[in-house]
Order: sequence, then C-alpha cells, then structure tokens
Amino acid sequence: METSFIYPEMATQAARVETFNKNSWPHKRTSMLHPVKLAEAGFFFDQAPDGNDRCVCFSCGLSLVNWDPNDNPFQDHLKHIENNEAGDKSHCTYMELLKQYNPGILGLSTQKKLYMSMDGLPEIEERYDALEIRENFNKRRDFLKSILVSTLLEERFRRKA
Repeated sequence: METSFIYPEMATQAARVETFNKNSWPHKRTSMLHPVKLAEAGFFFDQAPDGNDRCVCFSCGLSLVNWDPNDNPFQDHLKHIENNEAGDKSHCTYMELLKQYNPGILGLSTQKKLYMSMDGLPEIEERYDALEIRENFNKRRDFLKSILVSTLLEERFRRKA
C-alpha cells in the first residue's frame, strides 16, 4: 500500500485540529462537524476566500464543501472517494488504513452513533457511565495515533531504501 500523503504537514491530528479556529469554522462544535471529529476523518479546514466550510483530506486531497450538521465526515469521505465524478475509484491511504484496522469508526460495523461534545469527548444518545465513554474515546484516539505513527515510519523507511 502506497503511503504518500498530499499534505504531509497535516499528517498529525493536532495539526489538522489547529486549522479550525473559533472565528472561522462556521459550524457548531457539538455536532458531527466538531473539529476533532473532522480531523479524525483526515480533514483540515481550508477556508476559501468566500468563507465557505471547505475541508481537505491530508492524505488524498479530497475537498468537500457545504457541510450539513447531520453529515458524517467518515462516511462522506468514503462515499466521495469510492464514487468520484470520473467514475473510477480514488485512493486514500488514510481511509484504507481505517477500513483495515478500525472499520467501526467508519460505520462499517454496528455500533452506537457517537456525537462530539464541546470538550471533545463523545456523547451518545443513551445514558452510559462517563468512565466507559472516556475509556472508549481514549482507545479510539490512541488507535488513530498508532496508525499514523506506523504509516509515517513505514513511509520514512521506504524513502531511505
């Protein structure tokens, strides 16, 4: 699997989250369009001159605009790379890694629908113990970090070879 990224400077989730500043990002931070959720899906905010809500994937360069509060950034990312206008399948290394190692986060397996709250912790529609929610969030965050680190290391070793 090729691991080159279109925007390698945005390869870390922290770098992507920083692009969504409070004055620019036009959506509420309590929806699926929370900056942390978008960054987890590989997107960073690239404000256009007209002030729209354009987000770009650091891995494949997919650019999406006109987000709806009910949009799921993971599923929209998959949908657009699998059904692009040219009719052929695009390739996104980051989405391929998520499909392989964490299909649940993409909605490819049955799991509770998660929403992102102001503090970055997921909220779910049913009441659960806060400790369980925090543990699940930390596991997901750690998993995404490990995928990114292993991908970057693999790419670095390939460049040296």
